[in-house]
Amino acid sequence: MNLFVELFKEFGYSVEPFGDSYIADNGTFCVPFTEYGDKEYPLVSAVSFLSCDKEDIKKRYNGVNRIGFKVFSDWMNDRLDFHRFGGIGNHDHSIGEIRNVLERYKRS
Repeated sequence: MNLFVELFKEFGYSVEPFGDSYIADNGTFCVPFTEYGDKEYPLVSAVSFLSCDKEDIKKRYNGVNRIGFKVFSDWMNDRLDFHRFGGIGNHDHSIGEIRNVLERYKRS
């Protein structure tokens, strides 16, 4: 599928695989995410952070295949070791929702 990978790249993010998921980073924001759904209705579970936390996030979630679901669960259950920053934070973001957030970031 990788529609969200392509979307992040379209907005200048580098995207690296992380287990069965990905981490997008543009030097300001870091977004661990897991794609699911299908081409007709693609979804993503993701939470946005500051890029300065990326390496610590990778260490904390080392061995986690579906990082997007895990960081979202930790955030919702007040178990997150990092401060969520930005407009991404849900278990079922649509491609349009992510595009809107990335457009807002671009204008900032």
